[in-house]
Formats: sequence, C-alpha cells, structure tokens
Amino acid sequence: MQRNSSLFATPRAGILLVALAAVARAAGQDQSFFFQVTNPVSLEQPVTEVEVWASFDPAYYSFALAHFAIESPADDGTFFDPRFPKPFLGDEGYIPPGGDSVAGIRAQQFQWIGVDSDTANPIKIWSCSWTTEDFTPRQLDLSLLATQFWVYLDPSGQGLQVEFVPDALGFINIVPAPATGAVAMLASTIALRRRR
Repeated sequence: MQRNSSLFATPRAGILLVALAAVARAAGQDQSFFFQVTNPVSLEQPVTEVEVWASFDPAYYSFALAHFAIESPADDGTFFDPRFPKPFLGDEGYIPPGGDSVAGIRAQQFQWIGVDSDTANPIKIWSCSWTTEDFTPRQLDLSLLATQFWVYLDPSGQGLQVEFVPDALGFINIVPAPATGAVAMLASTIALRRRR
C-alpha cells in the first residue's frame, strides 16, 4: 500500500524538509518498543528513570520516528521531566493533571545529506523521571501505546512506515526502605529479651 510522503523539519536555521518514501508494511513483528526502568523507588532513591527503547529489523538502516503515549494506573506518584537523548528531537510529550501518563510523544532523528542518524539497534528514544512520596510496596504497571513507527531504509534518508507494531508493557517497583527491615528485626530482638 503506497502512502503519502512525510515531511520532517530539522531544528537548524531555516527548515530542512526531509521526505520519507512512505511504503506501509503489512506487519511489524521485527519492530518493537520496550521499557527500561533504572532502579526501584524507595525512600533512599525516590526518583527513577523510565526509558523507552526501540528495536527494528537489522535489514533496515536506522530508526527514524515514533508517535506514542505512556500510561499507568492512578497512583500518588507522578511523571516529570520528559526528554530525548541525542540526537532525537520532536515533542517530549505533556503530562496531564494527576501525573499518571505522558501523551503526545513524537521522537524522531534525521538521516539526510550532512545529517547522520544513530544506527544503534536497539536504541533509546525517550526517557522521563518518575517519583512518589508514598513508599508503600507495590508494582506500578506501565504501558506504551504506539501510533507510528518509521525506519530508514538506507543512508539516503528513504524511509518506511511499519504498521502493527505491538504496544509495550513494563513496571516500576516501589519498595520499602532497607532500614525498615533492620528496625523490625531490632524491635523483635528487644521484645524477645524482655520476655526472658
């Protein structure tokens, strides 16, 4: 199925329009997103980084663009500071009231004359911080809902939109502070001595 060309604008002075040859693909089994969460959240480490990575068929040259959103169940925690690693650009997304999701994310990199994309595979395309003041032990589920996934076919900047890329699932672990266990053990020892 032939699709219209998509135009990308660079951040440089003036606007460089890069036309991607838009050829839809029937399925995206070899393309996927996945989460990496840098650390469990605790009183000692109240902030974690939620990273989104993309992988693609090695037959393609590099990752080009994705549109997606991040969602989680209602929780006392919140997302903040969405951002891109270099060389990615686009819309970092916005965080609605409540802080349980990040919507409207568009992550893209460029491949054109004089502009080289990062060909890493898999590749980190976006990240966001998450924190809470409630350290009740729990697991917070994450989901990524994607609407577009593009790859570059070759160094010329010709691109392909892949259809039916599966959504991704992940989670954040909120754990009690390590000191909690030590305090409980000390309390048990004191109680035992009193009984004697």
